Amino acid sequence: MQGMIEVRLREAPDVVCQCTPSGTLRASKDLQDLSREAVRRDKKERLEAACNIRRKSEAGKRREAASIEQALDMVARERSHEFLCPFLLCVCLPVAILTNLAGIPPTSGLGAVFLSIFALSLSFCASCFISMKVSCTAKGHAEVAYGRDAACWTTLFLLLGLFTLLLLVAMTVQHSLHGYWWTVFLIWPGVCLTCYWGANRALEGAGEVDSEIWHRRLREAEANVRERSIVFKGKVIREQGRACICSWPGKYEGAWDTMVATAREGNVSAAVVFLPDGTPEFGKHSRIPQNEPFKGPCWCEPLYGGKKPWGCRWFALWIQNVEEAVKSGAVLEVYFFANMVGKGTVATFATAGAENKRRERLEVQKGMFTQSATFQAALGSGLACLSKKPRADSSSPYDREVHRIFLTSLTDEEREFLESSEGLGNSQKAEVAWLEHKGYAYIKRDVADWLEEEAVALKGLQPSPKVVTSSKTIPDKAQKDLILASIAIKYTQSNSVGYSKNGMMVGVGAGQQSRVDCVKLAGRKVATWWLRFHPKVKGLPFKDGVKRQDRVNARVRYIEGDMEELRHVLWEAERTEWLKNFDSPPEPLTAEEKSTFLKGLDDVAISSDAFFPFRDSIDHATRLGVKFVAQPGGSVADKEVIDACNTYGMTMAFTQLRLFHH
Repeated sequence: MQGMIEVRLREAPDVVCQCTPSGTLRASKDLQDLSREAVRRDKKERLEAACNIRRKSEAGKRREAASIEQALDMVARERSHEFLCPFLLCVCLPVAILTNLAGIPPTSGLGAVFLSIFALSLSFCASCFISMKVSCTAKGHAEVAYGRDAACWTTLFLLLGLFTLLLLVAMTVQHSLHGYWWTVFLIWPGVCLTCYWGANRALEGAGEVDSEIWHRRLREAEANVRERSIVFKGKVIREQGRACICSWPGKYEGAWDTMVATAREGNVSAAVVFLPDGTPEFGKHSRIPQNEPFKGPCWCEPLYGGKKPWGCRWFALWIQNVEEAVKSGAVLEVYFFANMVGKGTVATFATAGAENKRRERLEVQKGMFTQSATFQAALGSGLACLSKKPRADSSSPYDREVHRIFLTSLTDEEREFLESSEGLGNSQKAEVAWLEHKGYAYIKRDVADWLEEEAVALKGLQPSPKVVTSSKTIPDKAQKDLILASIAIKYTQSNSVGYSKNGMMVGVGAGQQSRVDCVKLAGRKVATWWLRFHPKVKGLPFKDGVKRQDRVNARVRYIEGDMEELRHVLWEAERTEWLKNFDSPPEPLTAEEKSTFLKGLDDVAISSDAFFPFRDSIDHATRLGVKFVAQPGGSVADKEVIDACNTYGMTMAFTQLRLFHH
């Protein structure tokens, strides 16, 4: 329109605001909708970045703790073998002999001298060994020396030292009782010298552990932990019809960690493979089988257009996993970048390498562009002020703006090529092309289904639901009902479904093993709530003086029809008690009357704390006037459920937020 200004968000061109300029243009006043959306997106970006930093920090701490734990185990096993023989010979045997000596009464002066010197020699032998081992504790190296059993070893050494002293005391008493009290001058000066020497040895750290051994074990443990926690060679569950993740965008590190952890627990089938730098199979290559029509010394040629330092062993392992999944009748799934499902594929597997080389050349060109005057001018105009903290997809506002500026410097053909490449990672493009080359069908998924829920849950930030049905309209009133239902089921027992209408919860079903049972349980309450407005229910002939709660209970029993059923069984007394609420027996509410009246129920909202696994929940919900549905999504049968909603004209949104507690 003439005289109108149109403003769009750079990262969301569909967010647009129009205004008529009049003097100074203020974003907070003249561009309110756009300004609010920009603030919301900025807040979400910062929260995602904070979550990403915290996730990496916690993952690093977990790996470090696991490495130390494993190193302690390794040291403990080594020390247990090293200590056993010396401990038995230098401590256990002398203490055992000393125990016997303490009980032998001397029969002569010469015998008393011999027993005293022999006992002193045994105690000195035990003291030498104990002082050397206790020295590690004195220097704060107990765990390094003994591993996780440090406390046990240290306590044992100290107790044995104390026991040795008690034996010498017992020997001294024994000698004194037999008249050889003077042996105290033989035993105890030697004991004092031995203790003094042992204490000095301990404090000086003469037995201090070789720290190189500890650091070597720690490095080995770190490598093992890295191998277990980061390396993933796939875990295919051989089950007919089971969904199997066969391609994954690696730049979503948080979602990757969640997926791998879930797969290792056996809850998800995954064919994807990751062999990072620093692991044994990184950089290894695999030859192309002779029965394949592709040329090259290894898979790197068709994958990347040339040999790469990270190798192609991963692709050979990936093919094995995919073949295993196909043989077991699995449903293959490919995950695309968030909100980019179906984009970023290459023409064919045969062209994947050439297209990759073209992207690499443009990436080199991008590096050269950052040295250009155009880029330096952008830095001076505020580009340098943008945050460089990455969000869930490993990109930062700075990175994305640099990429947008770079795209403007390209020709139309190059720009379109790069833009059309977005949606899948480089290795993913080859994976998907291979599936198509082999004729394997796959389902396209959005990685947003796996993104961490923390970023949207913190500080009251609402998640951004995705409307997945043909009907896209959710009125404000229905949005409030869906939010209310979602909040309510968050605080109920897991496997929960809630119905809401007009700002009220009208039915909650929780704790059932089957989700459709939750839907039916809550649906009974919805039907009862709505039938309260039936003319027959509103006109029930209550006696004067019947309390409000008694009236509510009597109406529910009337609507449910319990009392009519009781007329023909032995519990007539219960019906008689119920009839005391009325002046005259009410006329029954027939099934046909209920069905007819329930047809007037409409615009009901339903929310589920986890995905609907089958369409049966939707089939039942439509009988209760449900028009709006909220659920996390993520089921193998999502398409089936979406089709059911489309059939009934419902609007369904995937909240991408699971609310169950287990």
